[in-house]
Amino acid sequence: MVERSLLQSEVDDPMRAACWTSAIRAWAEVGAPERAALCFSSDVAARIARSGASRALTFPWIGLAPAGRTATSLDRIVDLATDADDGDRAIVQLHQALRADSVELDHRLLSRWASICARNGRPPPAEFRELLSGPEREVWARGAITGDLSPDRIVALIGPIASGPGATAVWKAAEDRWATSAKAKAHDRLLWLLATASAGGEGAEAVARDRLVEVLGAASFPDPKLASAAAGAAELPNASSVWMWTAITAAEPGQFDEATVDATVVAFCEDPPVGRTARRGAALCAFNLGKASRWEPLDHARWLVRMTLAPQGSGMARELSREIMRGMSSRPDGPSWVAAIVNAMVGLPKDHASLAAFHEYVLQAAWPEGAPDAVVDHLRLDRVDANIRRAVLSALRL
Repeated sequence: MVERSLLQSEVDDPMRAACWTSAIRAWAEVGAPERAALCFSSDVAARIARSGASRALTFPWIGLAPAGRTATSLDRIVDLATDADDGDRAIVQLHQALRADSVELDHRLLSRWASICARNGRPPPAEFRELLSGPEREVWARGAITGDLSPDRIVALIGPIASGPGATAVWKAAEDRWATSAKAKAHDRLLWLLATASAGGEGAEAVARDRLVEVLGAASFPDPKLASAAAGAAELPNASSVWMWTAITAAEPGQFDEATVDATVVAFCEDPPVGRTARRGAALCAFNLGKASRWEPLDHARWLVRMTLAPQGSGMARELSREIMRGMSSRPDGPSWVAAIVNAMVGLPKDHASLAAFHEYVLQAAWPEGAPDAVVDHLRLDRVDANIRRAVLSALRL
């Protein structure tokens, strides 16, 4: 009867809100918090919220006994605030009350509000995100992300709250939620992170660096999708140099021109990344390049020449050239493939700078304990200078 009366058009909005909140408090005071909670699912509550007075509903809800502050009634309050003019402020009030009283309900509030913001295509309001602590931002990020959101949409939603010391944790939470929703494996997770970073989510680039080693440990090159995504990430401000190195090593033949590859090798070997994760990723890229399909032995020989002529001061060029050789020897056709590389390299002029480096430290990495006898069957050393022939056979422990 009361509800029907309050829905009449002659009742003004302030009066309707005052009467209904009084009714809620009355139910609460007579020991019926469950009945009070039902008031938030009524048409009157919806009418009050549409009038721009959703905060008139949050105050009595906060004052309910725990039996009335159910997850269902909280969801209803959040939903009512969605279209209300004062909805953002109502959510802020709820969050401030719940964070000190019920972490479980507060996280439910954050998650539901995030999903609504995502559905409506807008980031959390400034006054709301300024209140969020690090763990609360992670909860919000998980609530906002679904598997079908584009990188641009994700950056618009997550970017405003992924700042400061906790930014990496927020992006990790977002990635984890996206991967769960999209049923994505590690490779797709890395591509998602790189696409998101390229769309403006700078914090995602740091998470991608951590994911890179995991992906490269089981990678198969060439991987043109990874190469393109890594090249995009390499253009970001303050991006790790490991991304362009990843791009040129994961590329399929012809994906990057020779000038780009040469310039990248020089820059990377001259000033390599300092972090252990990035350096491990670089080594794995080199190894995967060595065992990559779709290349010819002469292509790999050119890579070794390129690496041995690169700046040597940092030690990175030496390390990576040996990793490329290790990758070659790990191939199913390793003996014949490495032999073809040897045959190509010994064809260089005997005073060529790459040739000395090749037999002094690169070739030794193929089989440190000694090359298999099958290698000998594919070597063509009959017309090679005797000193070079001895150096090659010594490097192969033959």
